[in-house]
This record gives sequence, structure tokens and C-alpha cells, in this order.
Amino acid sequence: MENLIYTIILLPLAGFIFNGLFGKNLPKMFVGALATLMVFASFCITVYLFLNFEETSQPIIAKAFEWFRIDGIQINFSFQIDQLSLMMMMIITGIGSLIHLYSIGYMSHDKGF
Repeated sequence: MENLIYTIILLPLAGFIFNGLFGKNLPKMFVGALATLMVFASFCITVYLFLNFEETSQPIIAKAFEWFRIDGIQINFSFQIDQLSLMMMMIITGIGSLIHLYSIGYMSHDKGF
């Protein structure tokens, strides 16, 4: 489950980096389709996690790394996933993928696509 949580974040980031580095040399439709697909894949993973999340279970805490430690107190950079956060993630990734899909047609005639 923890790996899926990281994947939700890393897929759109990978699409952003790929399009940022190579997007000017690729066809507009490929760039738009890749961006939309990455966000939509995150949406699908979020829906999968939401449907398979036990209602009575504890939140999933995915520790990314230790942020800092002071006087024996450790502060971690981590993600806490429960049903409410999964619902928000579905809204953000679902609407985000629709925005990407809409922008392909809306910006198809722009020079700076």
C-alpha cells in the first residue's frame, strides 16, 4: 500500500519532468495525452485505495524521510492516508485529469502549448 501512495505523487511529477524536458520536441497531442494520463493514473490508484480501505482500520502512515531531529524529537516528512484524505485525493486528481483533458482542446491552437 505504501508504494501506491508514493506512486500517486510520483506519476504526475514524472509527467511534468518529462514534458518539461522534452515537450518542445514532441507533438502537442502526445504532450497533452501524457500529462492527462499521468494524472488519471493517479486518480485510478486513489480510487483503488479508497475502495479497498478498511473502514475500521487505522490510517496508513507512509514515511518519506526524516525531516529533522532536535533534542531526541524526530520530525518525519510523511503522508497520513485515511478515508477523508483519499476522498480529497480523488477530487483533486479526478478534476485535475478533466482539466488536463479540456486544456488539450482549448490550447490546441496556442503557440505556447
